[in-house]
Amino acid sequence: MKKIALNVLCVFLFTTNLSILKAQQDLIYIQNIDTLTISTESNSLLLLTLSYTDSLDENFKIGEKIYPKIVHQAISFTVDNIVTNALYLDSLPINKQKMMKIDIQTLPILDISVYKGKDGKYYYLLYGCSICCGVKCPEYFGILESNGKLLYESIDAKNYQYNDNFKSFDDFFRIKDIDYDSPLTKRSIY
Repeated sequence: MKKIALNVLCVFLFTTNLSILKAQQDLIYIQNIDTLTISTESNSLLLLTLSYTDSLDENFKIGEKIYPKIVHQAISFTVDNIVTNALYLDSLPINKQKMMKIDIQTLPILDISVYKGKDGKYYYLLYGCSICCGVKCPEYFGILESNGKLLYESIDAKNYQYNDNFKSFDDFFRIKDIDYDSPLTKRSIY
């Protein structure tokens, strides 16, 4: 448990150092630091989210619920409680070679899931969406190996796709013999 706490602290410091100036600008709002962790036998994925709530902003109010504004996010991957990879998510897609980028404030990661393929490996699914209504609202899907290697990602409504030998999202799940509707674990920030 101490090693996990130490890893959380390391990722927190990593994210905080990169975002300290932006966070200082937002001090007048209620700030939250949330972590989501999904663990398998010896691997885990941690999603760290820095957000604030601005009750006067109608853009983040749906009905009576006010959704927090995501300021920054980071993910880290651990093997045997040792951080092996960490990604600071200032924008999506993760594949930064593509020129199209959407700020994490506009398209935050909301859900993380873990699946086990027929090859015995674990795969993480990141899901994010913009809080809006309509046909042009982006949705993000990213599939990563347990070491953090990006295998597939897409942003619906933006006609973007990156793949590492997979033709589509469904192709990945078919090849790995995984039932999309049956993750081992799924966690959400809301």
